Amino acid sequence: RIYTVRVEGYDMSLSILKRFLLLLLAVVNQSNVRVCDGARILAFFPHPLMSHQLVYRPVIEALGHRGHHVTYVSGFDWKTDHPNVEHRMLDLSFISKLRNKIFDFSLEEIDARTSPFAYYFGFLTAPLNEAAMLISQNVVRDPVVQQLIRSDEKFDLVMTEAFDGYEHFTAFAHKFNATSVVFLARGDSSWANEMSGFTDNPTYMVDFKSPYNTKMSRMKRFHNSVILHATRFHGYRFLVQSQAFVDKFFDYPGWETRPPISQLVFDQALVLVNSHHSVGYAYPRAPHVKEVGGVSIQQPKALPRKIRNFVEDAEHGVIYFSLGNYIDFSSPFKEEIRNVFLEVFSKRKERILWKWSGEGLDQKPENIMFSRWLPQPDILAHSKTKLFISHGGLMSLMEAVNFGVPVVGVVMGEDSRKNLLVAKETGYALDIDFRYVTVEKLNDIIDEVINNPQYKEKALDVSSLFKDRLLKPVDEAVYWIEYVLRHGKVLQPESINMPYVELHSWDLSIMAGLIALTLVLLLVLFIGIIIAGLVLILERKSPSANSPFYLEDATTTPPSVGILIFWSTEKSSVAE
Repeated sequence: RIYTVRVEGYDMSLSILKRFLLLLLAVVNQSNVRVCDGARILAFFPHPLMSHQLVYRPVIEALGHRGHHVTYVSGFDWKTDHPNVEHRMLDLSFISKLRNKIFDFSLEEIDARTSPFAYYFGFLTAPLNEAAMLISQNVVRDPVVQQLIRSDEKFDLVMTEAFDGYEHFTAFAHKFNATSVVFLARGDSSWANEMSGFTDNPTYMVDFKSPYNTKMSRMKRFHNSVILHATRFHGYRFLVQSQAFVDKFFDYPGWETRPPISQLVFDQALVLVNSHHSVGYAYPRAPHVKEVGGVSIQQPKALPRKIRNFVEDAEHGVIYFSLGNYIDFSSPFKEEIRNVFLEVFSKRKERILWKWSGEGLDQKPENIMFSRWLPQPDILAHSKTKLFISHGGLMSLMEAVNFGVPVVGVVMGEDSRKNLLVAKETGYALDIDFRYVTVEKLNDIIDEVINNPQYKEKALDVSSLFKDRLLKPVDEAVYWIEYVLRHGKVLQPESINMPYVELHSWDLSIMAGLIALTLVLLLVLFIGIIIAGLVLILERKSPSANSPFYLEDATTTPPSVGILIFWSTEKSSVAE
């Protein structure tokens, strides 16, 4: 008998199918493609923001599906039943004590952090590094981390958040003699580029803290250059602190052979960056730096019943409002700004989903649903969502772009200003400064974005660009991780191994300066010798013992005539 199998609408005999499979196996067997065996991977991500963990987890899970064993260290609970993913939980209870130093700022502090002075001198870098060091000093004392430092476990690859204030944890790569990979939840970072051996060009490249776009005037280019050099200064200064941190806490057997932390940080086989040119700028990058922006975005799920009923019953649509983790509207510092949003939202015909508990409110408007947690991607994916009011975080904007939702951005400082500037230029967003929000301004800008169809149309255009890729972001991240597992550091540019003075051509500049100075001195010396020789000759052959320009009757003969007489006399004596 000949059995047939229907595949994708086609009838195929089993004999033909068998031959096809055998041929396919033979091709794979003879090919040069090396299959990556299951590796042991340490994913060490102690960052206290859940938004960062949402970037890393899809990749960790995908690596587990690929047969790798991943030990994932973080401070947030994760219910995964994948047998290849082992989650080791950190105790981040100390964050509540540090919250006021890290996240919760008064309006005056926000004003200081977003002032031109702070931007001009790169003072936004130092607080981020200081917060990371405070967190690290608590994390490293956690029993989970201490057990890792003392353990005899074997890992083939270590992933960390270095370049984001956690450079010191790259010491794990040396401890386990493993390939080192950096995974950044942030986007364009001049410090990350510096550590990747590809220093920013401040004439057109802007850091995530910069308030400018790629088209800058001469003064803006100067300012942007100051920001770049200030960021580098703070970054290298922080490496000194990281070295002291590693020397104090990472005293595992064999630590004596550990290179300086600056060398470990540079020595990355791969750098994964959560960025994409549709929500940023198109920049050149080092070969081992790969963009995987949108890696956290997954297929939307159905909304929980309570939220779904609230959304679907909204006759005029829904506005989703979330300022991430930066603002706690329950804080007395935020009462004034909170009242502005409440007054505007309570009078609008749309329904509002506000990511906040609503704690402390005597009366809650009927058209507003408050919640400490909301499924942001699922809300943005719903057809009733008309607008996203956001603080301009990179992942929030990527989700808005992915689902084609226009944005009103509330500028909060740090990367918010730059992200919203790009969104505004692209045409799917407008922004308003947190420091100067009023009822009139907020209401006008919401009306403009909702009622003007060009913002929605542009959001859909950018969404198409964002999704147009050869591979899904998760698949691309996994591919490159497996690539460096197979091939090691082949993507590393030589620039990461060069001393700072050579990388930036300081030695050549000094050499060129010395050569130029030497030539100038030789030229001056040569001219001096010629002048001295001429003076000596003129003095020896002068008609007067005092000067070659001496004239017996200076009152009747001009100096110029005297010179001619002198030279004519010289010629006559030579002829004789």
